[in-house]
Amino acid sequence: MKRITQEEFDDAVDEMVEGLGLEPNEAVQAAIEEYDIQGVSLEGIIKQVKGAQVLANMPTANMATELKRVLEREDQDKDVREGVQGLKEELLRALEEDDEGKKAQLFLASAKKGSVESLFAVCDRAEAESDRQLLSLALGTLKLQLESDHARDHFVEGKGPRRMMMKLEECGKDDATPEDVALLDLLLEVSAISMKEQEEGKCNFMSDGLPKLLAANLGRYGDKGTHSKTNVEACCSCIKGILTADDTRPTPLALEAQFGGEFMKALSMDKDGVTSALMSCFEVNMHAKEIEEPARRDVMRSLAIAMRKIALNDEICKKFVEEKPNCIPMLLSVLRSSAGSAAAKSKDVAMSVLMLLKQISACDTVKKKLIESEAIEMAIEIFEGHDKENNLTASSTTVIQSLLYILTNIALRNPDVAEHFADCGGFDFVFEFIAKYLDKPKLMKQCCMLLRNCAVRSAKVKALLLKAGMEKQVRAIQEQHQKICNDVAIAALRDMGVENYN
Repeated sequence: MKRITQEEFDDAVDEMVEGLGLEPNEAVQAAIEEYDIQGVSLEGIIKQVKGAQVLANMPTANMATELKRVLEREDQDKDVREGVQGLKEELLRALEEDDEGKKAQLFLASAKKGSVESLFAVCDRAEAESDRQLLSLALGTLKLQLESDHARDHFVEGKGPRRMMMKLEECGKDDATPEDVALLDLLLEVSAISMKEQEEGKCNFMSDGLPKLLAANLGRYGDKGTHSKTNVEACCSCIKGILTADDTRPTPLALEAQFGGEFMKALSMDKDGVTSALMSCFEVNMHAKEIEEPARRDVMRSLAIAMRKIALNDEICKKFVEEKPNCIPMLLSVLRSSAGSAAAKSKDVAMSVLMLLKQISACDTVKKKLIESEAIEMAIEIFEGHDKENNLTASSTTVIQSLLYILTNIALRNPDVAEHFADCGGFDFVFEFIAKYLDKPKLMKQCCMLLRNCAVRSAKVKALLLKAGMEKQVRAIQEQHQKICNDVAIAALRDMGVENYN
C-alpha cells in the first residue's frame, strides 16, 4: 500500500482549507476520504490540522532530538549513553501503547527526528572505542525504532544492510566467543526487523552475502554451546524476512533484475547452502542431548517455517529426501509426537511441520518417501485423535484439511496408495468429516479433491465409495457450497463413476 508523509497530508488539508474554503475539521475528513479512495495508508499520520507540529512535540521526538544534540556537541560517553537510554525508554513506553494509531505516531515521531541516523553514529562511536556495552544498547534501541516503516526507509537509505553485514562478519567467525555470539544474535534480529516491507533492503542483504553467513551460523548450532536458540531463531527470521513479498512499492530495476521475486531469491539462497544448513540444524536439534525440551520445540518451529519459505521448487523439495539428513522421517516423527499433545507450544510445532509437509508434498520424490515412511498410517492416527474431540476448533480444522491435502497429493496417479488408504479405514473418516462438518467449505472442497484422486484410477475405491453412500455426501457438499465446491464436487462424482454426475 502506498504511503505518504505527515507533511504531504498537512499540505492536502491546507489546500482544501485555502482552495475550497472548507472548515479545518471538514478539510481533514475530506483528505482522509480522498487518500482512502487512492488506496494510501495513513498509518502513523496525525489526522488533524498542522499534524507535523503535533508529531514534533511527542516525547519520542524530544528524546531523538536530544540524542542528536548530544552527538553534535561531542559530549562525554556518559551523556551519549544517557541519550540512547532515554530514547530506548520512550520507545519501550510507546510499544506498550494500546492505541495502535498512537503507537505508530510515537515511533514515526522519533524516526522523523533522525533517530536511525543518530543510532548509526552511536554504533560507529562505540566500535571505535571498543565499547561493546554501548554498541549493544544502541542496537537494541535501533531494533525498537525499526517498528516504524519510516525508520526502515531511513535504515536502507543510510546503508543499514551494509553496516549490519560488516558487523555480522566480524562476530560470525568460527572462533567466535560467547560475547561475539550474543552481539551476533542482536545484529541478526535488527537485520530481520529491518526487512519488513523493504524489498530494497532484502536485496541489499542478499547482494552483501547474508545467506552464506546464515548458512554458516546454522551449521554451528549446538557447537560448544556458543550458538544458541536465539541465534537459530534470528537466522530463521532473516530467511523468512528475505523470502516474504510484503513491499508493494516498485523495486529498483537493477535489484529486480538481479534477484527478482521470492522464487529467484529462494534459488539463490539454496545455492548458498541455506536449505542444507536448515536441514542439518533440524537434525541436530532433534537429537542433541544437551538441548533442553522447551528450546528444542521453539527451534523446531522456527526451522520448519524457514524451510517452508525456501522450498519453492521441485529441486529444492527433493533435497528433503535425497540429501543427508533425510528429513521426511524426522518431520513425520515430530508431527506424530506433537499433534496429540495438549500443550500449546507442541501444537504450534505440529502446525509448522504440517505446513512444511503440505508445501513439499507435491514433489514426486517427497511423495514416494512419505508413502514409504507410513504417512498414511500417521494421518489415520491423527484423525482418530481428532475424532475423540467434541468440537472441531479452527486449529483442528486446519490440521485435518492439511492432512487431506497431503493425502490428495500422494494419491495422485497412484491407485495403490488410494487402495491402501481405503484398507486403513481412511474413507470412514472422510465420510464422517463430511457428515459432521458440512458447514466448512474449504474442508469440504479438500474432501472432494481427495475422493476424485483416489477413485479415478481404482475400480476398487470406486465400488467402495458408491457402496458406502459417498455420492449422497458429495451432492450435499455441492448443494450447500455451490460457489466454492460445485466444480470439484462434479469432478469427484464423475471420477467415482456416477453416471449423472452433473
